[in-house]
Amino acid sequence: MVKKFTLLIFFCLFLREAFAQTPENDECGEAIELPSEKEYCSGDNAFTSTGSTPTFKGGENDVWFTYTPRHAYDVYFTVYGEGQGGTLRSPQINMYANCAGPGGTYNEVVGKSVSADNVVTLYEGQLTIGRTYYVRVSGATRGTFKICIENRDSPVRAGQDCISAKRLCSMETVREIDITGPGAVLNEGQGTCLVDNLGRSESNSAWYKFTAANNGTFVFTITPTVTSDDIDWAFFDLGISGDCGTRTVLRCAAGNGQLINCPRDAPYYKTGLDFNSQDLSEDGGCNTPGQVKDGKVKYVDLVKGHVYALLVNNPYSQNNGFSLAFTDQAGKAGTARFVGPEASITLTENSPCLAGQSFSFTTTPNSETSSIRWIFGEADDASITASTTNVNVPVTYRKLGVKTVVLEATGFEGCKTMSTVTFNVGLTPTRPIVTASSQRYCIDDTIRLSVTEFPSSLYHWNGPNNFSYVGKKPVLLVPVKSGQEGGTYTVYLDNFGCTSETVSIDVTGVLERPVAAFSTSPGSPGMLANPTTVKFTNNSRNATNYLWDFGDGSTSTEENPEHTYSKNGDYKVKLTATNQDVCSMSVIQGRFAVREYGFIFVPNTFTPNNDGVNDEFVVTLLNISNYHIRIFNRWGTLLFESSDIFNNWKGTFREAEVPVGTYYYLITGIDGESKHLSRSGSITVIR
Repeated sequence: MVKKFTLLIFFCLFLREAFAQTPENDECGEAIELPSEKEYCSGDNAFTSTGSTPTFKGGENDVWFTYTPRHAYDVYFTVYGEGQGGTLRSPQINMYANCAGPGGTYNEVVGKSVSADNVVTLYEGQLTIGRTYYVRVSGATRGTFKICIENRDSPVRAGQDCISAKRLCSMETVREIDITGPGAVLNEGQGTCLVDNLGRSESNSAWYKFTAANNGTFVFTITPTVTSDDIDWAFFDLGISGDCGTRTVLRCAAGNGQLINCPRDAPYYKTGLDFNSQDLSEDGGCNTPGQVKDGKVKYVDLVKGHVYALLVNNPYSQNNGFSLAFTDQAGKAGTARFVGPEASITLTENSPCLAGQSFSFTTTPNSETSSIRWIFGEADDASITASTTNVNVPVTYRKLGVKTVVLEATGFEGCKTMSTVTFNVGLTPTRPIVTASSQRYCIDDTIRLSVTEFPSSLYHWNGPNNFSYVGKKPVLLVPVKSGQEGGTYTVYLDNFGCTSETVSIDVTGVLERPVAAFSTSPGSPGMLANPTTVKFTNNSRNATNYLWDFGDGSTSTEENPEHTYSKNGDYKVKLTATNQDVCSMSVIQGRFAVREYGFIFVPNTFTPNNDGVNDEFVVTLLNISNYHIRIFNRWGTLLFESSDIFNNWKGTFREAEVPVGTYYYLITGIDGESKHLSRSGSITVIR
């Protein structure tokens, strides 16, 4: 039974994969655009590779995304798979500079990737701000996943000793991956809560330094990439001199976090200085009576001019790293600031949305800034690609689109910060002309509206009943499900923030589709003697015009016509009902068999269940005399016999119902030309 059950599960999974719908971003040409935000996280299970196919021969199944960095040269992509925000196992990420398509050559942008517990982080540095890159996500299996992005610079790798600590110049969030080893100077955490029962205070450490620019409150939050990771830390005051040898520990946290060594303690994974805590230190080990460790200790009041250091230690080295944000866990920032260069951008748009438009950029650096560097764009686009002065020179762009200008500020101690501004370069589209494929439509039709195309624009549509749609194509398709789709539609074009005049079109002729139906006298299907006149009764709805096709080459446009059949043959009647010459429906009903001499019609089933419908085996005769019928079962037993045309078999034998099944008939008679006729066949009894 175990083997059968295992095979059944495998077969079900195989069917699920085999019949899964191919995701929209299976190919790089249909990649999903990810937001160009400084920090972005999708929801759990937001994306899927289920049903995907491999891009590369022999490779794993994959899906594609695009991303355009607009805030920094570096980006961190993290994909969370099974157990972490999805079902994808062993996820992998790759970045490419192009979308080559089938058979083409992809130019991979090589970065650093680390993974653990179905979470993978890809770090890519020295990217071109404003350029679009292609991101491929694959895995050991198909499944759902979550994506997080951090677009921020890491200009200097964190030092692993106090003396080589990474200097922080701004309050920007710091992102790290793959921190391994304790550095050259061992156990610099001695005298803090980081010391374990073996006397060790560092396992996998990173050091940071900064100088306080003012007196103010200071908080931070450390968030491990993998929530099962354990992060410890100690915060020091190095005084005005910044001497690591005279450091004073101010705060420390070394709790277990998510590691279940203390089953009665509430797990946590974030840690740091916080406005909502009074603890000054949290040591390792489990909670003692009355103690609650939550990874949060009290904020620090910084002193202007003092140098401070932060030692972050990961004792278990899962290597996926962490982020260091300068807010508490509720998102509240302190009032303290770091000494470092600052230069914000002021943008002036000259003649926006017009041909010949230009853009001017200025800045006012702070006193800690020794030099600046502007980057306006690539040489095939921007009239000026770079500058190291603060001269207000207008910059023009050859290409329309979204642009990002970068301003780098360098401090006297080598610190660098960066500011960016993102803006649109567009043209006001010409007044659009909108046309409709028809002025009148039927239910189940599709309204097709076309508008003058203006390259690289978005088309904003609005219509009846709060209808709205934004698309990249100059055609709008609206399925007609009811009469409510009729009315006034408006559209305007948006070319990178430059909008056209709004125009409208009226689509008022949405009509009900007719329902064609009719009855006849004599009824159909039926056998008719030649000649015979048939009366047709029109039962159609929502119709204004009619066309009858009687099957013998004759037609009529009357509502309730009569027609005489004067030739032998089998005829089907077709009625086409039309609503105002726009919407139509046709129905073909019954069959008339017109014969000049004898004719026998035998049904192939009947249902003797006493419901008043088809309860008897009725044989229809035309110009037949000496009628005789016999019914047999499959063993040849005679069940019924009659020479009376009105005596029909009721599905019984000796006053008992015969079982459901197949029975056989033999009918004889003489037609109008005195010829002997014989018919035999089978009849099915259904109850």
